Amino acid sequence: MKRFLLLAGIFLVTSSLQAQNQYWHNVFSGRIALADTFNRKLKWEIHLQQRRQNTKASNLNMWEEPQFTGFWTWLTYSPNKNLDISATPLCFFRIHNLIIQPSDIQKPTIKEFRWALMVEHKNRLGKIVYANKYTVESRWRDFNEENIYLHNWRIRYQARLEYPLSRIKKPFKLVVSDEVFIQFGKAVKGNPNIFDQNRLYGGIAYGFSNNIKFSLGYLYMLQERISGQDFDNVNMVFGILTFDNLFSQFKKKKLTTHS
Repeated sequence: MKRFLLLAGIFLVTSSLQAQNQYWHNVFSGRIALADTFNRKLKWEIHLQQRRQNTKASNLNMWEEPQFTGFWTWLTYSPNKNLDISATPLCFFRIHNLIIQPSDIQKPTIKEFRWALMVEHKNRLGKIVYANKYTVESRWRDFNEENIYLHNWRIRYQARLEYPLSRIKKPFKLVVSDEVFIQFGKAVKGNPNIFDQNRLYGGIAYGFSNNIKFSLGYLYMLQERISGQDFDNVNMVFGILTFDNLFSQFKKKKLTTHS
């Protein structure tokens, strides 16, 4: 895995230096996550997400046009506290082009159905939590709003570090991660190479309670265009509001009241 990350890093640097065109975008991404457990080892989640974008590189207004709307579900099995195995029964996304010129606003949106399998393993090094996350995605996309869906696979690897910034029961946490995406299959067969994008993230996470959590951070995304020589550089503010134990928290209160 270290060799893979090294090669990916070298590729990112050399590709960026050789790129014919570099485009810059400002994006805001907001996600609401609803989650609860079936039992100690099995959990479900529903994610609702939207991204907004600016229309000119010089414009800092991230709210001008839509860039992404998504709905997806997760089922997660945790055989122990260090390992999570997740699958997506259903995901649907509507993706708008990253805008370079005004005519891009009128381009067809991309509709996507996606299924994924994800494995995440966590280790502790003192106070630091270090996680490796591996994801395989099966993507079916309609690029021209013609209800013709083309398939491809995408593989993602993320390395993440979490570090508590206080000793209180519900601490602030510093979160840093990097994720590499590669893709292959019919929908991307004509692309010059298999690299899709890289996402570098840094942010703060805070638990208001056992049931409500919030994170806010900065994400830098480098995404390759179909030409293989042009790149989108995305500066993204990314916020997530999580409602955990959505229904079970009320069952616990009811049991406590009756006891």
